[in-house]
Order: sequence, then structure tokens, then C-alpha cells
Amino acid sequence: MTVALSATDVRTCEACWNAPVTAIRRTGAGRDLLCQRCAEGDYPLRVDLFPPYGIYGVKVRRAGWIRHASESPKCPPN
Repeated sequence: MTVALSATDVRTCEACWNAPVTAIRRTGAGRDLLCQRCAEGDYPLRVDLFPPYGIYGVKVRRAGWIRHASESPKCPPN
């Protein structure tokens, strides 16, 4: 099966991150680029399981807490 991909599309399956993209699954939010095995198994995308930075349990609204300590960052010593 040949899937037409644009220059900005990923080339690796968005569910397993191993196999090349060979299938497209249409959803209400757009489309998922998957390998044939993940498309047939109806596997969820990994970014859906681990949002937004691949860290389980970090929600988009809580991502603001990821910052430096109370001091501003300093350069390392020479």
C-alpha cells in the first residue's frame, strides 16, 4: 500500500515508533500516520498516552511548573 506523505509528515509510525508509515487513520482531530500492524490493531498514538513531552502524567496545563529553581540559571565554573 502506498501512502502519499507531505514533506512535513513523519515517516515512522506514530503508535509504535518503529515501523515505517503504511496506513492513515482518519479521526475527528485529523489523521494518524501508522504502520499496517498498528492500524489493524487500532493502537493509540504514543503522544496520546504520554502528553505533551512524552512524560506520563504531565498535562498541558501543568507543563508550566517545569522551570528552574528559585534562582536564575548560572553558568558552570571554568
